[in-house]
Amino acid sequence: IMNMDPLGYYISDYAVFLHRRKRDYDKAQSFYSKALLQWPDQASLHLKYAGFLRHVRRDVGGAEQHYKRSVELNPKNADALGNYA
Repeated sequence: IMNMDPLGYYISDYAVFLHRRKRDYDKAQSFYSKALLQWPDQASLHLKYAGFLRHVRRDVGGAEQHYKRSVELNPKNADALGNYA
């Protein structure tokens, strides 16, 4: 799936599916981590992972880092800006 997904959209959507629908948090975290290694400059991926860290893992510091990176990559994204503020 990684090779067929040049921008990381499918893999990040699958990670969201794993954590929101299946509640398989460990597997979701694994997919997020792999996706971020392959697509470190994908703002939407950082935003989704930040939400996962904040709401599921209760890792506010980690979430803040990914919100910040999302804003750096896409400063006009209202969701990223609102969550980072």
